[in-house]
Amino acid sequence: AAALPDYTRQYFGYFNTDGEAVIYTRFYCDTPVENLRVGGVPPLDGGDCFFQIHYNTSTAEHFDLYVHGEA
Repeated sequence: AAALPDYTRQYFGYFNTDGEAVIYTRFYCDTPVENLRVGGVPPLDGGDCFFQIHYNTSTAEHFDLYVHGEA
């Protein structure tokens, strides 16, 4: 958690089936933001260097935390 401010982030917004706004965030520890500007393809490995989570802004609930595995 202490290293969290050092992660590059990629944000995507969407509405769920209940019409609630959700923010989907990807975190990258060693990826310059310039590399993320042209796409949204997450890495398939990398351990805790890459993880993602969803946040429902209506319920203040975090869900579907996914930490990528090691290759």
